[in-house]
Amino acid sequence: MEGLLEEDEPLELDGIGGNRQFAPLDALGVDKLRELGIIESQNMHDIEEGHITITELYEREHQAISDGIGEPHMILDLGLRYVVMALFEVGAHPFSSCNAGSFPDDNRHAESYPLVAMYGNNDAISIIKWAAERSGCGLYGTEDPTGMGALVLYSNNIRNFTRMAGQLLHSLD
Repeated sequence: MEGLLEEDEPLELDGIGGNRQFAPLDALGVDKLRELGIIESQNMHDIEEGHITITELYEREHQAISDGIGEPHMILDLGLRYVVMALFEVGAHPFSSCNAGSFPDDNRHAESYPLVAMYGNNDAISIIKWAAERSGCGLYGTEDPTGMGALVLYSNNIRNFTRMAGQLLHSLD
């Protein structure tokens, strides 16, 4: 049948919405999520202050992944890692994200503003709505009568995603 992968053909996860499960990502647990928030905030600060470039950070992380010591969340854009992993923690299922080139010299993005697209059950969506209202993030999408919905979380300021993740973390305490 045309369009089906052969058994030994690799599955391509890159591309628009191609990594529908953000494989190999899964919930980290609250303690590791807190650590990630600190690391991401520090990396963002270092780039904003000119201590490192986004290119240098991504090269360093790519090398860590190649050396087998990288973290799975390093596949995500800087500025979205903490919020994507927090979304997993509250039961959402992110499938696409982009920081929209929020850092100097980071021109490889297709979106015009930072966003995270996800699926979630209505309970997770309620928590996400609550956190978005308190963090300066917008949401569009729908809840579904069957219990699942799809949302896009967005902002005009990448730092609002850090606040959003903090609110999600607070909801878990």
